[in-house]
Amino acid sequence: MSMDLTAFARFERLVGKAAMKRLADARVMIAGLGAVGSFAAEALARSGVGHLRLVDDDRIEWSNVNRQLYALHSTVNRMKVDVAATRILDIFPQCQIDRRVVRINIENVFSILEPKPDIVIDAIDSTRDKVSLVWACLSHQIPIVSSMGAARRLEPTQVCTGLLDDVQGCPLAKKVKKGLKACGIDGAIDARSMTCVYSSEPPAPIQATEEEQTGGHRTMGSSICVTGTFGFIAAREAIRILTR
Repeated sequence: MSMDLTAFARFERLVGKAAMKRLADARVMIAGLGAVGSFAAEALARSGVGHLRLVDDDRIEWSNVNRQLYALHSTVNRMKVDVAATRILDIFPQCQIDRRVVRINIENVFSILEPKPDIVIDAIDSTRDKVSLVWACLSHQIPIVSSMGAARRLEPTQVCTGLLDDVQGCPLAKKVKKGLKACGIDGAIDARSMTCVYSSEPPAPIQATEEEQTGGHRTMGSSICVTGTFGFIAAREAIRILTR
């Protein structure tokens, strides 16, 4: 059954009918539906991507409200995958959604990548899980758009794209490079099918609470203006790769 894409007519005027057909047929996996992934999923749904695999094992919390699209007073404690699916189907009822309520790790990553998607958007926070996903995608020649650190930044105009080796001054990117190297992947050679979204802005100092100043765990600050930009640019890169 062909999909009704009339709701996306304004986008079709930019990219053309052939590109819209490719997007309708495309299978995109989004890993992580938080501050970056929620906005990436929104952009893909509003661009007529016909098959979305949503991967997240977390529930919405009050602390998510400042930066996550799905975090509302009415959605706290609900699974992010379920809230995302409901919203996407309200945007694009014919979109085929594959819900995976699971945390990606080295043991399950290959099963989560089945059936093989056309492209993956990585919006995972955990370094170990991110490295597992990137390694699996690069090993199976699956294009991946990977979000580096968006926290502790205030300036959305500093968000860039490039190869992993292009990223400087990002603690998360440094850990990802180290992890991939341990897996036998050279960032300059093997990671060419990995597009990174990152900020060139130096991380801002953390405004610590009194408890944190006396030795407690420090929570990193974040701005929706930056995390949302990361998500939209990740989606744009995926669309560009799918339609080129």
